[in-house]
Amino acid sequence: MGSFPIGFWVGQAFFKKDITAVGSGNIGATNSYRILGPFAGMIVFFGDFLKGAAPVMIMKSVRVSSEFLPWLMVTAGLLAMLGHTFSVFLKFKGGKGASTAMGAITALSFKISIFLFVIWFVVLAITRYVSVSSMLTAISFPALTLLFYKQNIAMITFGFLVMLLVIYKHRTNIKRLIHGTEPKVGS
Repeated sequence: MGSFPIGFWVGQAFFKKDITAVGSGNIGATNSYRILGPFAGMIVFFGDFLKGAAPVMIMKSVRVSSEFLPWLMVTAGLLAMLGHTFSVFLKFKGGKGASTAMGAITALSFKISIFLFVIWFVVLAITRYVSVSSMLTAISFPALTLLFYKQNIAMITFGFLVMLLVIYKHRTNIKRLIHGTEPKVGS
């Protein structure tokens, strides 16, 4: 599910554009927004979000021992993120994983997702950098899992793995931030 490159397919089907060849080359919501426009960017965000949420929700319905269920749910979320960031449909290239992670996180803990959405929007309003918003939100996730789920090792592990994957996938953004070339929203 995570490997379906929603942004790539939206660009191809509705705009006849290969978003992997323009802008940042990323298939995620931010590049789709910049290249294809706000409506397409929102469609891609919700598609990527659902790619993360759906596998977790499917795992929630599986009847297994309660000790295995948290691990199945976080594994489903992590696999969706890995599929998105390393899509088999795009020769193992893909997005940065933030929207897919938010879908998985929302399915796992609506409470934490509210905090993360607030953090994302506040940081974006202050900095106008989507990348900074995504990275600071990813860094906040493990802290919130420790705060709200200190007894849930699966959730804490997922929090740290999400943070590491999102930061890793933003390494080119970090370089552009250091060099002052990272685009801001609205520029």
